[in-house]
Parts: sequence; structure tokens; C-alpha cells
Amino acid sequence: PFVRSAWRGRPRLGLAALIVVGCSPLLAPWYLLWCVPLAAAEDDGPAIVLGVALSAYVLRQTIPL
Repeated sequence: PFVRSAWRGRPRLGLAALIVVGCSPLLAPWYLLWCVPLAAAEDDGPAIVLGVALSAYVLRQTIPL
């Protein structure tokens, strides 16, 4: 889907960055939040929601309650 949408002139940088950061071995919540401004600049709603949700999930696992 990324290649097709980029080929049509709509690169989804926020979602692509979210996937790259999500696959990194050193994952911290603020790394995932870096993708949200990219997605917001593109008006990519699903990428914004996914970035915030994954950040909240990782943050909850990082900080014990």
C-alpha cells in the first residue's frame, strides 16, 4: 500500500516512520510520538491514532503502576 500511494503522489511518511521506529530494537514511547507530527502534516488520521495508541501502550509497559 505504501508504494502504491507514494506512486500516486501521496507518500505516507508518518505511517512509514511509525513502522520503522516500531520495528527498532530500542523502543521508547517518545520515539513513537516523533511520527505523529509527520502524520499530522499529511492529514493521515489513522497514522496519528496509531502513533498515539502505540506510544500509550509502550509507556504503560515502561512505567509500572
